Amino acid sequence: MPLIDSGLSNHELTHKAVETNIINSVKQLQSQSPIIKRAIKNNKLEVIGANYSLKSGAVDFLT
Repeated sequence: MPLIDSGLSNHELTHKAVETNIINSVKQLQSQSPIIKRAIKNNKLEVIGANYSLKSGAVDFLT
């Protein structure tokens, strides 16, 4: 299965790449930092991925 759908428009492809990057960044923060992992486990921290639109000012929360 290809990682990228070649049928996507440039806009859709960019949007998908940004979303994937946000999700991967959140997962990396949650799994690779002992300090962050401990804070999450102790309900002291929540890592949330979001995408801010410069055009509209809207924030889309992804995680």
